[in-house]
Amino acid sequence: GMSSEKATPSKNVLHVGDEKALNEAIASRNVAVVDFYADWCGPCKSLKPTLNSIADEYAGEVAVIAVNVDEAPELARTYGVSSIPDVRVLVGGHVKEQLLGARAKHEYVALLDGLINSKN
Repeated sequence: GMSSEKATPSKNVLHVGDEKALNEAIASRNVAVVDFYADWCGPCKSLKPTLNSIADEYAGEVAVIAVNVDEAPELARTYGVSSIPDVRVLVGGHVKEQLLGARAKHEYVALLDGLINSKN
């Protein structure tokens, strides 16, 4: 079933653990997706395959970044993360959207397509 399925790691997901690395990753693309997660969090696990496929499909266009809140609590504090998964979508380094909980892939895709195709 679903629970035994291993999320195939994507080489397009950037794992960062400090503010400098996070800021560099965000600055690498106009649109960035930051996934605040933890290994013990079930919904975070269920979201991984979705974010992996988004990272692959939008490679070169969107930076998909993963932040483990247990390993980088100061980053979670900086962004005011209180419940996970907490996905932030940034444009030009500024947070435009926040999606709490594991959402369906089409929600992220619709959001990203809208941001990529708009010029602001």
